[in-house]
Amino acid sequence: MASKRSTTKRGNSLTAPPQAAPPSRQLSLAAKNAKALPATPPQEHINQWGYFAGSDPVSGWTVGAVADTLQNMRAGNFNQAGLLADDMAANPRIMNCLEERFNFATTAPLTVVPTAKRGDGRRCADFVREVLPDILPVSVLRDLHRAYVMMGFAIAAIDWIEYKDGKDRVWLPRIKPWQTQLLYYQQFADADSVDLGAFIATTLNRGVVRVDPGESRWVLFQQSQIKPWLRGATNVLATSYLGDEYNFRDNMAFQDHFGRGIFKMHIPVSWKNEEIAYAAQSLRAGAGGGVIPLPMSPQGEKLGDLDLVQAEGGGYKTFGDTDIRVLDRINIALLGQTMTTRGSAGGFAQARVHSMGLWRKYEQDAAVFGDAVLTSSETVLDGGVRGVQRQWQPRDGVLRTQVMKWLAYWNFGSMDLAPYVYWNLTEPADIDEQRRSTGELMKTSAAALQALGQAIEKLDAAGVKYDVDYLVEQVGLKLRRDEESK
Repeated sequence: MASKRSTTKRGNSLTAPPQAAPPSRQLSLAAKNAKALPATPPQEHINQWGYFAGSDPVSGWTVGAVADTLQNMRAGNFNQAGLLADDMAANPRIMNCLEERFNFATTAPLTVVPTAKRGDGRRCADFVREVLPDILPVSVLRDLHRAYVMMGFAIAAIDWIEYKDGKDRVWLPRIKPWQTQLLYYQQFADADSVDLGAFIATTLNRGVVRVDPGESRWVLFQQSQIKPWLRGATNVLATSYLGDEYNFRDNMAFQDHFGRGIFKMHIPVSWKNEEIAYAAQSLRAGAGGGVIPLPMSPQGEKLGDLDLVQAEGGGYKTFGDTDIRVLDRINIALLGQTMTTRGSAGGFAQARVHSMGLWRKYEQDAAVFGDAVLTSSETVLDGGVRGVQRQWQPRDGVLRTQVMKWLAYWNFGSMDLAPYVYWNLTEPADIDEQRRSTGELMKTSAAALQALGQAIEKLDAAGVKYDVDYLVEQVGLKLRRDEESK
C-alpha cells in the first residue's frame, strides 16, 4: 500500500512510554469481501439539531414525569431522558461529583505508546501526541465523560478536517459530542451487535442514521455491551434527585411558614377596608411576615386579639435526615464512597478505604476512555519477597479502534501504526507502598548482612567449617543479580 505519510516535521515526545510492550494487533479490515478502504476521509459533515427544550426550571420535575421518562428510557427512547440527565447534572451535588470523577483525566499523565520504537510507528505517535489537545480538548472530553456517567454511554460524531501547509496535507478528526435527546436504540438494526440492536442518531443534514462506531464517523463509549443506559446515573439516581429537589423546596416552604413572624396591627373601627389593606400591605412589604389587622374602639380599646401558638416538635429535623440520605446515595453511586465529600469521623484506615473507592471509579473511567487495561500480577522482589504489581498495559480501546486507526491510515498509510493513548492511572498509594516495601527490605537486608558478617568472623575464630552460600540462603539474602536482569 502506498504511503500517505505527511512530511511535516513534528515535535519531540512529551511523555515517555511505559516499560510494557504494546500487543501485536492488526487493525486493518479483515472481513471477507470487505470494501476497499477510502483513499480520503468523508468530505461532508454531520450536523445536529440545537435542542433547548426542558422542564420548568423552578417547579422542576414531577413524580409522574420522571416515571414516564424512566419507562421510556428503559425501552431505548432517550428523548426525555436526555433532558432529565441535563437537569440532574446541574444539581449542585451531582455536578460536584461529576467534577470529581473527571479528575481521572487531569490527575494521571496522558501516555501515548507507539506501535514501534522506530520508523513510522514512532513518527505517528509523535504526531498524535502533538495534535491530541486539538483532537480531544478538555471541553470535549468533559462533555463525553458527563454523558457517559449520566446516561451510561456517550456518542460523538466525527468530521474530518483537512489542513494544508504548502505541499503537506494533514487530516484531523473533529469530535462532536452528540446530544442524548437526539438518540434512541433500535432493535434488529445491527446483526453484528450482541443484542442485534444499534444506536440511531437524528441529524440535521442526513436524516436518521445508524451509529457505526469504528467506521470513521462515530465514537461510542459505554459502560456495558447490553443496555448500558441502565447503569447510568439518570436511571440509578433519578428518584434521589427528585427527592433532593422536593426536600429542598419543602424545607424552604417550612421555613417561610414558621420562620417568619405574624404581626398584630391594631386599627380604629372607623378605617375603611381600603385603608386597612393598604396599611397591612405596607407593613408586610417592609417586614416580610404575615399581618393580621385587629380593630380598636375610638377610645383605644381592643375589640379583637390574636396569639401565635408555636407548635413544639422536631418535624424540621426530618429535612436534614432526608438530606443526608439523598447525599449518601448520590456519593455512593457516583464516587463509590461518602467520606471524601461529606466527611465523617474515622481514622486513617477508614479514610484509606473511602479513598480507594473513589480511585476505583477513576480506574473504571480510565479503562473505558483509554487504550489500556489495569492488570495485577505477582512479582518477586530482591530477597525473595513476594508482592502484587498493578500496571496499566496497552490494549485496543475506543480511541485506537475508532479514531486513531483512521488518523494513522489517512496520514501515514496504515491503520496498524495507530498508537495507544491512555491515562496511566497508577494509584499514588501503590507507588508509596512499593517505595516503603523497598525501603524496609533494604533495611532488613542490611541488618541481615551485618549479622552474617559477625557470624562468619566468630565461625572463623572457632575454626568451624561452613558453607557461605548456604548461610546467605538461610538468612534470605541475594548477593548476585540473575543473568536475565543484567
